[in-house]
Amino acid sequence: MRILLIVCGVFLSTFGALAQVEVSAAFENSQIMIGDQINLHLEAVYAKEYQVESVDLTVLDSIFSEPNQKFPDQDPSPLEILQQTEWEKLENGATVTYRKDIILTAWQEGVYFVPPVNFQFKSSGTNLNRSTNKLTLLVASPISESEVPDTLQITPIKDIELESWQFSDFLPIVYIIGGIALLILLVAWITSYLQKKKQEPIEEPEIIRPAHEIAIEKLTALKAAELWQKGEVKQYQSQLTYIIREYIENRYDKPALESTTSEILSDLKKVNFPETLVPKMREMLQLADMVKFAKANPPEEMHPRLLTYAEEIVATTQHKPTDINVEGENKDLT
Repeated sequence: MRILLIVCGVFLSTFGALAQVEVSAAFENSQIMIGDQINLHLEAVYAKEYQVESVDLTVLDSIFSEPNQKFPDQDPSPLEILQQTEWEKLENGATVTYRKDIILTAWQEGVYFVPPVNFQFKSSGTNLNRSTNKLTLLVASPISESEVPDTLQITPIKDIELESWQFSDFLPIVYIIGGIALLILLVAWITSYLQKKKQEPIEEPEIIRPAHEIAIEKLTALKAAELWQKGEVKQYQSQLTYIIREYIENRYDKPALESTTSEILSDLKKVNFPETLVPKMREMLQLADMVKFAKANPPEEMHPRLLTYAEEIVATTQHKPTDINVEGENKDLT
């Protein structure tokens, strides 16, 4: 996922930068007289992340003129470079302007052609070439209108010369197609991920009930069963002590279900169990042991009393919410 987003961002950002790289060449006028001077202005406007590596000015050596119609035997003469300024770099917000002026002149009439000037840029290891437009300059003779013969022929218009395609001309199209393809893949992946996420079952968190709620619920059920009234004294005492042992184990984290009566009473002394409830706990556990092992038959009034003891123990020792004292420390209300 992360790699896909990075590649997509690189394509889109590179295309955005390419769209900002522009080069141009221009004359002040399209026509001068023999001996006049004219300024050739070269300029590149590009994003700040690009740098100009080089500008090929050697092409100016190949400036040529169309054969003179009046003097067909005379060889064409190139334009003459009189002066040129240093490259000037101007920053304007997110773009940079790189420019230079070249002063030219011509000593022979004719039509002169200035070939494209190539600029080479570089950004983050990527090279980019851009060429200026081709220019045409008409150089006329400073003769009076009366001296121009009627037979003066106008130079015919030449066919438009098409420049050959370069690989860099196709880069914007490649970036656009690649960006669209990556965007489609990204949307498809996100859609598939969301559908899969929606189908996954949501696990409900396990709710841990307080120990006193479980004990009170079981004591209520035991009371409603009326086991001892039906003569099932051993089963009644066994369930009653099991409920209270389970409560002690869950409440104080002591192995009460597997401990003897003496071990339970000993553990209760270590957890601040109320001393007033210790005799009631002892009586309840010892009577249950006598019924279970000695097959004793306690009086009927003992059964509801022991149930009352159990309810009192749970109600008195149940875990209560913590409170925060003035100093910000947790204080257990139990």
